[in-house]
Amino acid sequence: MITVFLYGKFRDKVAGSAVGKECFLEMEINEGDTIASVMERLDIAPDDVAHIFLNYQYSTANRKLHHGDRLAIFPIEMSVLYRQYFVKYND
Repeated sequence: MITVFLYGKFRDKVAGSAVGKECFLEMEINEGDTIASVMERLDIAPDDVAHIFLNYQYSTANRKLHHGDRLAIFPIEMSVLYRQYFVKYND
């Protein structure tokens, strides 16, 4: 099980989400799942994503997931965060 936090327009993917409250869902994962495979299950296109954080680390979508992980996905409309300030993890 992982916790997926969704921001901006991705909040629509969680029933009952409300502005001003954290928007997240719990998801079962399978052996070998990556951020990209979870995004696909959530119907989130890679081109719609500005930033991904896995366990508070700025990440690429090819990172493998493990039970207990915390994933945060931000849409392109929220790309104001400055990438140059974050080290991007790829493993």
